[in-house]
Amino acid sequence: MAKKASLSISHTTFFILAALLLGMPGHGNAQDRRYIREPELPAHVCVKLTSDDVPDAHNLQEAINHCPSGQAVHLTKGLFVSNPLEMKSGVSLWLDKGVILAATSDPQAYDRGTGACGTLDNKGKGCKPFLTFQDYSGGGIYGDGVIDGNGGQVIEGKDETWWQLARRAQREHKHQNAPRLIQLNNTRDVTFYRVTLRNSPNFHVAMNGVKRATFWGVKIDAPASARNTDGIDPGNSEDVTITQSFIRTGDDNIAIKAGPNGGTHNISITDNHFYQGHGMSIGSETQNGVHDILVRNLTLDGTTSGIRIKSDVTRGGLVEHILYEDVCMRANRWAVNFDTSYDKEAVGSAIPVYRDITLRHVTSDGGQLVAHGFDKEHALDITLDGVHFPEKNQWDISNTQLHTGPLQEGAPDCSAQFVPFPENSPKTVYTVGSGKSFTSIQSALSAAPDGSTIAIYPGTYREVVHVTRPDMHLIGMGRTREETVIEGDRAAFESGGTGKSAIVFAEGDGDTLEHLTITNRFHWKHPDITKDAQALALSATGDRQHFSDLHLTGYQDTLLAASHGCREDRDCHPARQLYQDSRIDGAVDFIFGDALAWFERVELHALGRPFVILTAQGRRSADQPSGYLFHQCSITADNDVKEISLGRPWRDYATVVYKECRMDPRVLPSGFTEWNHLNRLTTARYGIVDASGTGAAKGPREPHMLAVNKELRQMISTPSVFWKNSL
Repeated sequence: MAKKASLSISHTTFFILAALLLGMPGHGNAQDRRYIREPELPAHVCVKLTSDDVPDAHNLQEAINHCPSGQAVHLTKGLFVSNPLEMKSGVSLWLDKGVILAATSDPQAYDRGTGACGTLDNKGKGCKPFLTFQDYSGGGIYGDGVIDGNGGQVIEGKDETWWQLARRAQREHKHQNAPRLIQLNNTRDVTFYRVTLRNSPNFHVAMNGVKRATFWGVKIDAPASARNTDGIDPGNSEDVTITQSFIRTGDDNIAIKAGPNGGTHNISITDNHFYQGHGMSIGSETQNGVHDILVRNLTLDGTTSGIRIKSDVTRGGLVEHILYEDVCMRANRWAVNFDTSYDKEAVGSAIPVYRDITLRHVTSDGGQLVAHGFDKEHALDITLDGVHFPEKNQWDISNTQLHTGPLQEGAPDCSAQFVPFPENSPKTVYTVGSGKSFTSIQSALSAAPDGSTIAIYPGTYREVVHVTRPDMHLIGMGRTREETVIEGDRAAFESGGTGKSAIVFAEGDGDTLEHLTITNRFHWKHPDITKDAQALALSATGDRQHFSDLHLTGYQDTLLAASHGCREDRDCHPARQLYQDSRIDGAVDFIFGDALAWFERVELHALGRPFVILTAQGRRSADQPSGYLFHQCSITADNDVKEISLGRPWRDYATVVYKECRMDPRVLPSGFTEWNHLNRLTTARYGIVDASGTGAAKGPREPHMLAVNKELRQMISTPSVFWKNSL
């Protein structure tokens, strides 16, 4: 079992885990062996093109093919939508500011001849990259333009985006066939200078067999929810420098790998800024060895992990001579995470060994500190020199030797090191908690512009929270969602109505809440009050909202999943919402409203009351885009619950479908029940598809339920299809 070691790393105290101080290791060539200076724009141009000059992808590929080595194809104006391109050795692309080179969304254009691109299978290798550098030498990509992979666009001929395909692959335990943005194979002396890479369907830059590569002033940008969108992945590579760049992604910001094709060494990662993403990673493929890596002058601002090394016995190898120096971190769930069991169920003999790892002048405002060696014979070997973590932080260690170098007086001030992502509307991280920038969530929200991240550190926040701006991201920073609690005690009769009784109001389009517990305690504090006692935990009324890893607790009307104040006398705009991997507790109509909401792997827990009603969906008309879909959810209950109704129709066209959900045995045989004897079941749309558990099929269901047929299964196959058709 991992040992919990209290370790405050500052000038006042230091707990040393080792026999004796062994001294600072020498790192020799722990960096790119070249002398690197800022690149220059190409001196020679073979052709200048605007989008008017390039009516189709064939013309752009032809321009590349006919350009002499040592010269550049210069894109000067417009939007270029292209099929995949293969770079000719020595030929560069130069994109002026304002130019966008956008990838087609046609999967056939990327297909390798198997018809797999844009589908799921057990391999995930069915697509060519958008830009391929194969057997390439000299040149690269230059300029202030944008290369856009269109990962958020619907795949041509499909009903989901590339990123939704990746999420579906995760749910179905398969691999997505989606194109990488840029692939470098057997490449020498390549440069990426100032260009912006964004929205890749898969990895942004993947490297294999690369020698001497420079990334200078590059910006990489993808949403936090976009799965497998690594920034830059040097694999089987040597003498690589990544500097003065800005990276935010949905996966590793950088991941240094050493897979079956060869090892990786002499890498310099200097003067960079990382934002959302999984951090500065080594692994998980390390079987051919990673060594001589320098990470210097790095900020990790809101990444899930900060400094990370990951591998397991199926792909482990030797990782050594790694130096992290002058690193500033804030709002990270894990500040340091060195793990030799990345896949806890992996079986194999490739043992990961991490040694000669040094953290020098590394500072964090919090986050977990993890170091797990494989066993005593293959212990981690880490030296800490002038590192500063909060006094309350604890190391979670096992099979690890920690050594110390000289300590410095006082923690350095990192505040000036954190800068916003370079864009017109910066996405800034605001920290909340004891000793943080703000002590209340609402005060941070009041100061934050659109698109900001609010990192909420563990504690109980007794306040009412209004998230009114779009694209806000609220994330709890505890080990579990139960460590970061927002709670209150308020009900409809004292708040001005049911909809005004919530503890948290998520009102902005594109808002994201994750890893939090939100509780309205009114029922437990005032059990004798039953009139107008509706007491919401969360009111969600925006479009494109995402809620993940939440625990919502209330009694009557726990969650309002609704549209923007829809009325019968005007058009109703969709409020598309996604709830994932969460738990919702309640007793009476505890999920209600007229949103178009998809619930994925959510536990619906019935609290102590003889008769519990799960949903009161409020679709107002046959053509309103509204309905609830529960996919792979579970229905559970307290012991004193006798009967469970899956829902009753709050409005005439209430729409609820349960797909592949596990039913508690106390679910009524009819499944659904009427709303106060108003005969709304005849117009409501209720369905149960492929249920499991002892409550899945107990006698005849409500006679007006939707017939389970091919059309229904297709309409509820994915969130995008559900949102498009809205039953």
